[in-house]
Amino acid sequence: MKIRLSEIPEQGRSFKIDQETGELTNALKDISVADHSLDIRIESLGNHYEMRGQLEADVKITCSQCGEEALNHVEKRLNEILLEAEETPRTSQYARGSSEEESVSFGQVAQSPREVINYQNDSFDLGEYVRESVALELPNYPVCGGKECKNRDEIQAQIAQLNERSEEFGERQGHPGFEALKGLNITRQ
Repeated sequence: MKIRLSEIPEQGRSFKIDQETGELTNALKDISVADHSLDIRIESLGNHYEMRGQLEADVKITCSQCGEEALNHVEKRLNEILLEAEETPRTSQYARGSSEEESVSFGQVAQSPREVINYQNDSFDLGEYVRESVALELPNYPVCGGKECKNRDEIQAQIAQLNERSEEFGERQGHPGFEALKGLNITRQ
């Protein structure tokens, strides 16, 4: 979903988007979002825009410890500055990026813990922004019980049982895949 920022009135515009409205469903399908809700307000601040609001999403995850599927609830407060990306002149065969001095000076002007999001051609891709925001809030190693895997005790009991069974067979030398090669007779000529 793209928003044409020039169409935002001076007093601002509010957007309420959820699973039922469906505007972000296509943008969120590759990260398995089961349900989402976005309530934002975009206001013009001269040559840039301010976006504030709340993002909530329930994302289908696979527990990194037990492999069970679960939902991970993501909540994020949004307080962003939307700034049009400046065109960088291509004076050589390589494009130059913006310098750190430019972003630091703008950060000092804003004087608040906001993110600066660049947009191009008077259009802000809200779908891409929400998708990235949800993906960045997901844990690297998700667990089905929030902080600890709810199946952890069961998994540890199964591991202990497998360790006991492997002790019954005794220790083997080498990789078990090479057992079939023991009787192989190879002669060099």
